[in-house]
Amino acid sequence: MVLTIVFLLLLCLYGIQSGRDKAFGDYITKDRTNSIKGIFIIVVFLSHIRPFILNSGYDFNGTGDLLFRRFLGIFGQLMVVMFLFYSGYGVMESIKRKGDSYVKSMPRHRILNTLLNFDVAVCIFLAVDLLLGQHVTAPQFLLSLVAWDSVGNSNWYIFAILICYIVTWLSALFTREPVQLLWSVFILITIAAIVLFFFKEYYWYNTLWAYPAGMYYSNNKQKIEGYIDTHYTKSLLILILLVALFSSIPWNLAGFRVNALSIAFALAIVTLSMRLKIDNPILRWCGEQLFPLYIYQRIPMIILAATLPSWMLNGHPLVYTVMCIVATVLISMGYKYFRIRI
Repeated sequence: MVLTIVFLLLLCLYGIQSGRDKAFGDYITKDRTNSIKGIFIIVVFLSHIRPFILNSGYDFNGTGDLLFRRFLGIFGQLMVVMFLFYSGYGVMESIKRKGDSYVKSMPRHRILNTLLNFDVAVCIFLAVDLLLGQHVTAPQFLLSLVAWDSVGNSNWYIFAILICYIVTWLSALFTREPVQLLWSVFILITIAAIVLFFFKEYYWYNTLWAYPAGMYYSNNKQKIEGYIDTHYTKSLLILILLVALFSSIPWNLAGFRVNALSIAFALAIVTLSMRLKIDNPILRWCGEQLFPLYIYQRIPMIILAATLPSWMLNGHPLVYTVMCIVATVLISMGYKYFRIRI
C-alpha cells in the first residue's frame, strides 16, 4: 500500500515550482486552493479505504504497509483542516465583495445546495445497503438526511460545514462589520463544538476553529502577507514548531488542543504555498470535485468489499484500491448530471 503514497508524492511533484525569495501572487486563488484540497481528498480516500482492507484480514505488517499506516497517522484529523480553512476564507471574501446579495443567497446556494445533494447521496447509500441486505432503521435514515447519523456514508464533515454556513449566515444577518462578524461566528461555532462534545465523538468538533481561522485570514490578509513575506523563514519555523508542540501535548481539553493544532497546520500550509507552488490539472480536478469525491468514495468501497472474494482484498489490496479509485472517479465525472442546483 505504500505505493499509493509514492503515487501521491509524484503527483505533488508534477508541475511543482519554487518561488525562492518571492511569494506567488496566486497562492490563495481558487485554482491553487483546489490543488491543495486535491492532495488532501486523496489522503481522505486512503484513510477511508484502510478499514475495508483491514476487515478483509490484511494485517498491514509489511515495511511498506507500516509506512502507509504511519503516513495516515501523521495527518490524523488534519486531513480535513484545509477544506474548513479555505471554506471560511472563501465565504468571508464573498461577503466582503458581494455584501447583501451573497448573504441572502447563502440559504439557497450554500446551505440547501449542500444538504439536498448530500441527501441524494444518502438515498443512494440506502439503496446499496438494502441491496446488500444491510438493516437500516427509519430513525437512522431520517437522522442521516441531516448528517446526524449515517447509513454507511461519510457524514460528520457535512454536518460540520453546514453548521459553519448556518452560523455565518445568521451572524451576517445582524452585522457585516468584519471583526464583529468574525467574533460572532467564532463564538457560535465554539458553542456548537461544546454541544457536540456531549453527543458525538471528538472528530466532530475538534477541527471547527479552522473555519473562522480562514475568515480571520481573509480579514487580515494584507497584514499577514506583509509579515510573512518579510520574515518568511522565521514564520514558517514558528508554525512548524507550533504544529509539533500541539501534536505532542498529551491532553486535549475537549478538542482545544486539536483545534489550536488545526489553525497552526492551516497557516503552515498557506505559508508553504506562498513560495512552493503545487498545482497541476489532476490535483486541481480533484479539488474541484471535492464534494462527489468525498461523499461517494465509500460506494465502490462498500460494493466491492461485499462482492469481491476475500482473497482479492487481503491478498491484493492494491488492486482493490485501484478499482475503487477508478469507480470513484467515474462517479465524480458523472456527478454533474445528477447534481441538484438551486
